[in-house]
Amino acid sequence: MEVKHKPGLVRSFLSRLDKIRSLQREGDKSRSRSARWDEVRDEHLASYPFCLACGGRDLLQVHHIVPFSVAPDLELVGSNLVTLCMGAFDCHLYIGHGGSFRFYNPHVLEHAGAFQAAAVGGRLRLLKEAKDSRRR
Repeated sequence: MEVKHKPGLVRSFLSRLDKIRSLQREGDKSRSRSARWDEVRDEHLASYPFCLACGGRDLLQVHHIVPFSVAPDLELVGSNLVTLCMGAFDCHLYIGHGGSFRFYNPHVLEHAGAFQAAAVGGRLRLLKEAKDSRRR
């Protein structure tokens, strides 16, 4: 019996798997994070309760512009934090990390602001720019 699959279904599955891995990493990081991280994250979400890129309010994440792994001294600095979602557009993955959690997008603020203002075609271009901007 031949099994056929739809490419969109495979992409959806891989995206969800990436989200699960991200949440696991967040759990693993909590061991090395500052004792104040939970408080700072909650304060940030209270001040910015929506995704900067799409305006969504579901599955919000506090994203470090310069990652904790690259600059631990910026972990609690408000200017290094931005709210992104893992909702409909998965802005955390695509805008914050350029499509892979192994990277980060140093232009996340620029791309997030432009994404919110863009029409559909412009959003696709911005997702490509975010991917092209990513760094390890």
